[in-house]
Amino acid sequence: MMWRCLNPECADNPGGNAGHEFDSETLMAVCPKCGASRAHPRTGQLLVRLATIHFDPPTKFKGIGENRRACDGKSVLIDDPLKAGLDHFHGATGDPGSVTCRECKQTDKFKAAAAAGE
Repeated sequence: MMWRCLNPECADNPGGNAGHEFDSETLMAVCPKCGASRAHPRTGQLLVRLATIHFDPPTKFKGIGENRRACDGKSVLIDDPLKAGLDHFHGATGDPGSVTCRECKQTDKFKAAAAAGE
């Protein structure tokens, strides 16, 4: 699971996007920079779970994607996300600026779309 700590002292890019992004396998995440914990009644509100947004590469038809995640080629069209082992923290888009999946961001298709400003 991806998380963002909103503590201003944890900012990875001061003056840019707020906070520090990190991974945690538990819902009781702890920020590795400042120690804010979801289990603490005060600091827990500083930690926000991020949705995993995959990249759906474009086709030659504007506005129509391949319906495949760039990172693993699996379909983005899922009839029942819960049966597929996903939850409401997963999605897909053709907008490179909205993608959060780190694996998708490493693909050539993502890099080409991001460089083209698609």
